[in-house]
Amino acid sequence: MRVLFYHRNCGFNGVTAWMSDLAGGLKARGIDVSFWFLGGSAERVAPFEALGPTGVGPAAALVKQLKQDPPDIVHVASADLWSLALTLPNRGERLVASNHGHVSGVWNSTNCLALTACSRDMAALEQPFTDVAVDLIHNGVSLDRFHRADRIARDERPIIAWVGRVKDAKQKDFARFSRVATILAARGFRIWVADGSAATPTDVAGPEFGTPHYDAWRTRLEFSEMADFYRSVAASGGVVLMTSRYEGFPLVPLEAAACGAATIGSDVIGLREAILPETGLVYPADATDAEIADAVANWIAASPPSFAAFETRAAVVERMFGVREMVGRFTDVYARSTPILARKRALLPDPLPSGASTSIEGPATRTQRHRAVWPSLARDLHELGEHGLALRAAGNAVLFAPSSLASPATATGLLSTSIRAAAGWIRR
Repeated sequence: MRVLFYHRNCGFNGVTAWMSDLAGGLKARGIDVSFWFLGGSAERVAPFEALGPTGVGPAAALVKQLKQDPPDIVHVASADLWSLALTLPNRGERLVASNHGHVSGVWNSTNCLALTACSRDMAALEQPFTDVAVDLIHNGVSLDRFHRADRIARDERPIIAWVGRVKDAKQKDFARFSRVATILAARGFRIWVADGSAATPTDVAGPEFGTPHYDAWRTRLEFSEMADFYRSVAASGGVVLMTSRYEGFPLVPLEAAACGAATIGSDVIGLREAILPETGLVYPADATDAEIADAVANWIAASPPSFAAFETRAAVVERMFGVREMVGRFTDVYARSTPILARKRALLPDPLPSGASTSIEGPATRTQRHRAVWPSLARDLHELGEHGLALRAAGNAVLFAPSSLASPATATGLLSTSIRAAAGWIRR
């Protein structure tokens, strides 16, 4: 079996980390894996090149490749704006879309083999927008890469750590972390930040962020460096603090626990499933900054670091969220010949889970953003000489995104592309 993974950008984020672990587990089972990204630096792409053939380029070039040499499975993130383009060569008959925290509203039995969700809440929120039965498959982490701390630093001040993109204010809420950190720094805790977007403290300066002293601020950490980061947090008796407004199913609490570190986070979508009593603490989503700081300080005081605690947290991850379980579930999905349909149309949960209003905002708007790719894709495919696929993309633009043709320039451009593509197709 051959599986091709596609993602828009090869960067420092949960989706690419999930993709790397899943692909590595598949390769260990003898399954060939390959990758395609629309963009990404050489340093970020290199780990994927070590797993299998890796391409970086426009979506049209990938569509052409899929037509000429189709893999058994194409695996995409469901919210990626260009994923629908990959349904052109085979109409999505072998495409698997995975929800990592955003309801897309575009996938159904006509364009995908399967639709998966990384948490129970996200599966419940996605189901009303599709006729395909949404499979719940939790994200998993590799315990070969993330293994527990082997030291305890009782003479060091506990670390309060942040892991994520500090500029992602809408979801991650770094401003709240920084305000809580200001309180905790005044109580003697060390504040560490691991940010993959290369942001600096000056990028988030301002009264809304508080004024903590950051003892360590790391940017552009490689996957291999993250394990040491978590192990240092564990050894100090500190915690990873997540103040997110919502998550899909975050890898950070799993990676931290595998290394022996606890995570404290808000009671919202994703976090409530990823943080268990054995691996940390969930605080009320409406808690004040002072209440969060007290909860963190009290938990640390009551939970001194120990090898037994490290082992317990790592064992929970291995049993419930290990790569082996995730790989097995996806392998079963890949083996399907047709989509599994939902038995009945689902309704949105009432009331919505905490954080859901942010996660599911505007499925119709997201759908339109997805389908707006068709006019430019038609042009790019025509320029690559794929006239038949260009005509199909142009047809999809008319069928699925008529509002995108309200612009005279777009409509004229699409008509010109269609005429030239038809002429090229006839000549061939």
